[in-house]
Amino acid sequence: PARHEDPPPLMPPRLVTVGTVALDTLITTRGSAEEVLGGSASYFSLAAAHSLPVGIIAAIGSDFPVRHLAAFRRRGIATEGILRRMDRTSFRWKGRYSQDLATRETLDVQLGIFEGYSPEVPEGWREAPAVFLANGDPGHQLAVLSQMRRPRLIVCDTMNLWIGNMRKQVEKVFRRVHGVTLNDEEARQFTGEHNLLRAARRIRSLGPAFVIIKKGEHGCLVHDALGATFVPAYPLEDVRDPTGAGDSFAGGLMGFLARSTRLDSRSLRRGVLEGTVWGSFAVESMGPRRLLATSLENFRLRHSILRSMLRNATN
Repeated sequence: PARHEDPPPLMPPRLVTVGTVALDTLITTRGSAEEVLGGSASYFSLAAAHSLPVGIIAAIGSDFPVRHLAAFRRRGIATEGILRRMDRTSFRWKGRYSQDLATRETLDVQLGIFEGYSPEVPEGWREAPAVFLANGDPGHQLAVLSQMRRPRLIVCDTMNLWIGNMRKQVEKVFRRVHGVTLNDEEARQFTGEHNLLRAARRIRSLGPAFVIIKKGEHGCLVHDALGATFVPAYPLEDVRDPTGAGDSFAGGLMGFLARSTRLDSRSLRRGVLEGTVWGSFAVESMGPRRLLATSLENFRLRHSILRSMLRNATN
């Protein structure tokens, strides 16, 4: 038994994402939170939706709170692609972060919602010009790609679980996308290269035009035809929970690229700055509460500060 979440439709999304919509339990030295909204597609969409209409493809269980779906809708995020499986409970993740928040330990993960799940793209979404394959099963990522009609921009993310257990499918995804985002540990695991420049080149050799290797509070490495660029993170005094920072970064990046008329190195680097700012909001609360409360005015102020800092560093 299953049904799609089919309220009155919003504007057809210009950006479609497939990933997880979850309930997270988080433990850090700064506090804890139980059963908060989580998942790669959730954080991604909450950031990207400030730029253009977004649609989520995901699965949830019978127990998933309606209030979270309503929060998506209030922000213009279409939920018709979310399948509620009435015979399953929702994807849950419980994790504990180290004192410096640099590493985390998974205490519990419940993946039963994905057994037998095959993502389906609503017919009216298949013309969307941009697709983001958020962290999730690479088989689901490929299934979504097979249903899209010639998007002009496809970017993907992944994680160590899929690299370790489904490497061939991860590589197949990489060969079909324009860009890849992943963190430094994952880049090293996938390529066997400790040096991140070599790792980025190895991934690009599979076909992607650009690779972005995320380094948490130390920013990210951008590698494309123009070469390598390092972009620092936005400096923060109060970091509470790093969950979803990379997904929010990707949301800001894709929000910019999907609305850009040109997909060149200049646009990529401008998109990375927007992603950096959205990622900075995600880490300022337990769960996505700060991200949910952030306005475009908040974003523009922080974006202006970051650009000013970078200009000052080159003067």
